[in-house]
Amino acid sequence: MKTTVLKYLLLDADVIIYLHEIGLWKAFIKRFEVFVSAAVANEVRFYTDNLGKHIPINLRNEKVKILEMDAQKANNAIYSTIDKFTGPDIQIGEIESIALMKEERFENLIFCTGDRAAIIASCLLGLKERIISLEETMIQGGMKKKIKKHFTKDAMKKWKKKGETNLIQGVGLREKNK
Repeated sequence: MKTTVLKYLLLDADVIIYLHEIGLWKAFIKRFEVFVSAAVANEVRFYTDNLGKHIPINLRNEKVKILEMDAQKANNAIYSTIDKFTGPDIQIGEIESIALMKEERFENLIFCTGDRAAIIASCLLGLKERIISLEETMIQGGMKKKIKKHFTKDAMKKWKKKGETNLIQGVGLREKNK
């Protein structure tokens, strides 16, 4: 498998919240040029610290670039290929993020997520080489910390394989794309 070069990193909400929880957010945004979709920026409001306290997150005050796409355009970009009912159940932030990656002007974005549905959807849309695990991102950024299983390279590999299989078998695709 080729190594993904991280120039422009598009983060999913789960990654942002988790980086805050494990205390690596500041280090992360120093090492990478970070982008988020507007829907993710609106979705991410707080993280829970180790005492159970909700700590606010305001990405609009951070060193991140917020990218926006019309919601209808984003939905069309995803659901013209993926069947809304049999395909992976992705959330609004993931819909906008994946749709942004399909735009030619954002062809250098690499999507970092730990969400299996988003990984499978990305594979169904031919974006398999442009998604990366948080673990792999942290390795490339020189950060070491034990992380939750769904953020590991192994989990990413497993869900990419599932997405690839679904693509080959036509599972989750609209009829005209099978």
